[in-house]
Amino acid sequence: MAGKVVIGVDPHKASWTAAAVDSSQRVLAVVRVEVNRDGYRQLRRFARRFPRAVWAIEGAGGLGAPLVTRLAADDVQAVDVPAKLAARVRLLSTGHNRKTDQADAVSVAVAALTAQGLRSVETDQTTAALRALTEHREDLVRTRTQTVNRLHVLLAQLLPAGGAANLTADSAAALLRTVRPRELLARTQRQIAVDLVAEIRRLDRRISAAGDAITAAVAAAGSTLTRLYGVGDIVAAIVLARTGSVSRFASSAHFASFAGVAPIEVSSGDVVRHRLSRAGDRQLNRALHVIAITQIRGDTAGRAYYQRKRQAGKSHREALRCLKRRLADVVYRTLLHDANTSFGTPSDAAVGGVGSVNGSREPLTFLGYRPVRPLTILLALTLSLTVYGVWRMIGARRSGKSPRQDARYLFAGLGGAAITLGAMGAMRGWGWWPWGVGWVVALLVGIFNRIVERGGGARSTIKGSAEN
Repeated sequence: MAGKVVIGVDPHKASWTAAAVDSSQRVLAVVRVEVNRDGYRQLRRFARRFPRAVWAIEGAGGLGAPLVTRLAADDVQAVDVPAKLAARVRLLSTGHNRKTDQADAVSVAVAALTAQGLRSVETDQTTAALRALTEHREDLVRTRTQTVNRLHVLLAQLLPAGGAANLTADSAAALLRTVRPRELLARTQRQIAVDLVAEIRRLDRRISAAGDAITAAVAAAGSTLTRLYGVGDIVAAIVLARTGSVSRFASSAHFASFAGVAPIEVSSGDVVRHRLSRAGDRQLNRALHVIAITQIRGDTAGRAYYQRKRQAGKSHREALRCLKRRLADVVYRTLLHDANTSFGTPSDAAVGGVGSVNGSREPLTFLGYRPVRPLTILLALTLSLTVYGVWRMIGARRSGKSPRQDARYLFAGLGGAAITLGAMGAMRGWGWWPWGVGWVVALLVGIFNRIVERGGGARSTIKGSAEN
């Protein structure tokens, strides 16, 4: 950003503080406006003083989201500056780490000037909708859990044994029908318990409705994550909502670090060590944890991978972390494929088969994908070559010539079709034997072609000798 001006914004609920900083980190101007239409217009007038300025907003996905939305409506791009990065810039700057809105805005601008790899803010309506739905459902589930806990406390006071661990609204209502207290306190507790049962039923309906909305949203997004073993609509929605645009990750390692499943190196000198990462998106980490636990419980390749790690001497938690790291690669490749659906079909297996769909038949993959569509195109070309060879042979016979020289097109097409069909069978999970059979058939076709060509050449030599 050399030679440019950066407008750093420190967003709050009721105010926006902006600071214009040039490439030499010199503060040019500062403004503070209210979060409303007039404040936004005042902020835009402030930005017109610097025509080529770049906007940098702290926490663009949080308090800065309203400003990002307004700027996107005016076709203005902005850079997202993490709050931790801006805090580190403020800590290392002069001023004894004084924290004011103006200092925060300047720190945001300086961070945007000096940091590498900051991403531009992209407003994706589908991702934003999925995030809103998943957060709404999580709030409902959390409220239901709190309500059930309160009901447990009341049932423990009304009944000698209380309620079961997996308490539902129907089972709690059945228990309350057996209680007919006469004391004032017990009658009050029973009435509160009845209200809580009604509240749980209402929350159950709302959670079910939110789940239906998430299912429809995932289907509308066109994601193939649900084809992976252990990934349902809720988990797929969490992954899509927390990941956003997969193109912002340079590799699967970056994605794993973002999810908090990549170990952190803490080496010193000749000692190379790694420790567990407590950073990353915890919601995405939880989604990968659910996938890993589900695969371990089923008869899947993920379970086999987990058992191999246990046999290698790793504990349950260590083996589970290894599986989560491999599953992060599977999820990343699937998201990458969904973002670019022009090649192949989605992968149902990771390297080593961790992402197997049904846990029994593991489709063979190439770089995480099953290249069936390119093989289909190749099969069409080989069959076209076969048809072309037949057409050449028919034309040669009609003109009185020997069709043997044109038979090579026919045999080449048949050999290529046999190899292609074998490769397609292997990629669809039938093992390597179809490809081996295809090569054997192609070899036999090639030998037969040589026999035909030699036979045609010998007959031509005999015919020429007779004519002489």
